[in-house]
Amino acid sequence: MLHTLPLLLPLLTSALAQDEQPVEPSTTSAEVGSPEAAAPSADAPVAPAAPAAAPAAEDTRVRTTKVDIIAKRSSAYLYDMVQLHVDHLQGAIEEANGATCDGLVLFIDGYPITQNPPKSCDPDTGIISFVLDRNNENDHNWNLILGEPKGFTKDVAVTIGSSDTRFYASAAKMNLTVLPKGWFYTWVVIAFVTIALVNYLALKTPLLREPTRGGRVPATEMPFSLARTQQAFWLVLSGLAYLFVFLMTWDVDTFSPSVLALVLVSSGTVVGAEMIDQKKERGLHQQHRELEDAAARSPASERVKRARERVARAIARQPSKGFFFDLLSDGNAVSLQRAQVAGWTIILGWVFVRSVYADLTMPEFSETMLALMGVSSGTYLAGKSAEGKLPESGTTAAGDAPPPVDPGPATEGPAGDVDASSGTTS
Repeated sequence: MLHTLPLLLPLLTSALAQDEQPVEPSTTSAEVGSPEAAAPSADAPVAPAAPAAAPAAEDTRVRTTKVDIIAKRSSAYLYDMVQLHVDHLQGAIEEANGATCDGLVLFIDGYPITQNPPKSCDPDTGIISFVLDRNNENDHNWNLILGEPKGFTKDVAVTIGSSDTRFYASAAKMNLTVLPKGWFYTWVVIAFVTIALVNYLALKTPLLREPTRGGRVPATEMPFSLARTQQAFWLVLSGLAYLFVFLMTWDVDTFSPSVLALVLVSSGTVVGAEMIDQKKERGLHQQHRELEDAAARSPASERVKRARERVARAIARQPSKGFFFDLLSDGNAVSLQRAQVAGWTIILGWVFVRSVYADLTMPEFSETMLALMGVSSGTYLAGKSAEGKLPESGTTAAGDAPPPVDPGPATEGPAGDVDASSGTTS
C-alpha cells in the first residue's frame, strides 16, 4: 500500500480545497431575473392581471368661487356692479334652458334678486356680472336682506341660480353696505334739528295750541291742542321715515297709501276740531249778547249776572295747565275719548318705527287699523263738541228758568182789554 500513497496525496489535497470554497445558492437552470426566471412554468397556475387604475373623473359641478366688487370701495352697495367667478358656468347656462346667460338669477343670502338679468357673462372664463338693482319685483327680498341692520355692513353669501327657486353651491362671500354711514349721520342730524325745532315752536309759538279767538289769554299760553299735536306727530314721523328710507335705498316711491291715510285722518281731525271750536265760539258770543240784553232789562237779577260771568269766562279761555293735562283733559278732568286717541297714536307710532327699521320701507297698515284710528278720532270730535258746553240761550243753568225780562211799557189794546204780552190793562 505504500507504493500507492504518492498517488492518493494529490486527490486528498484537491478534495480539501473544494471543501474550503463558499457554497453558491442553487438556482434553476435559468438565472434569477432572467426572462426565463420571470416566465412561469407551464404547469403553474396563472394569476389574473390587476385592472388598470381609472383616470380621475372631472368635477363638473357648478360652483361660485369668488366675487369681485366693481367699485372704489371694499363694500358693495345698491346699484353697484359685482362680478362672480363660477366653475362650469356653461353647465348653469344649459340648465337655465337658454343659449345665453339671461336665464340666470343672482342670489344673495339665499334670496333671489328677480327681474335683474346679468349684464354680461363669459362661459370660457366663468365670469358673470350683475348690477345690484332694486325694483318692484325684488323689493320684498331686498327688504329681507337689508332689514333690521345691526351695523353699517354685513357679510352675505353670493351665488347664481338656474331659476328663482334653485341656486348653486357657493364659497363666495361679499361685504354689503346696509346703512351708508355718511347718509345715516346726515339723517340723524336732520332728525335732531327737526325735532328740536318742533319742540321750540310748540313752546314759544301757538303752533300746537288752541286758537285764542279774541280771548284774554296770550296765544303762547293757550292750552295745547290734541288734534294739532297728533297732526304734527304724524307729519314729522312720516317725513323723517320717508327721508330715512330714501337715503338708505335711493327709492323714491315708498310712501304707502296707508301712511297717506294716517296723515289725512289726523288732518281731518284738526279741521273737525276747528269747526267745532268755531261753532262753540259763535254760540258763546250769541249767549253773551242775549245775556247782556237781559241784564240791561233786569239789572238786579243775580241769575243773569252768574250766567254772564260763566259765558265771559268761557270766551276769555283758560291758560294751559301743562302739556299732558291739556291733551288728555277736557279742561276739568281726564277725558276717555282723548286718552283713546293719544293711546292709539302712540301704539301705531311705535309700530310705524318698528316697520321702517325691520324692512327699510314705509309700513302698510290694514284697513281695520285705519278704521280704528278713524273711529278714535270721530269719538274724540263727538266728545269735544260737548266739552264745556253751556246752557242754551235763554237759560242760565240746567233746570233754571229763563231770566226775568222787564215787560217795558204797556201795549194798548182795545179799551178795557188786557194785553197778552204785558199782562196789564189799558
